[in-house]
Amino acid sequence: MQNEQLVDFLEIDGAVSAAEATEIEEVIWKHMPEAQHLRPEMIGKYLDGLEHRHSNPLGLTQLLIVYHMLRAAKTGLHRGGLR
Repeated sequence: MQNEQLVDFLEIDGAVSAAEATEIEEVIWKHMPEAQHLRPEMIGKYLDGLEHRHSNPLGLTQLLIVYHMLRAAKTGLHRGGLR
């Protein structure tokens, strides 16, 4: 997390630990104050048959998608709307 550099490609390790995922999620949430109404406890959750499960890589992926969607919406609004 100390090495801040721009990237074109991001690989989320399927074995990311809960502690690492939580640290990254907190940073992402801080950059999305307008998304605080979302339910963070549902990030990374999925249903496997009848069993509820959690995936750290899925949660990080979901948050990154939301972050970029909100950012694109803001950019579009500042430029006069999305078309």
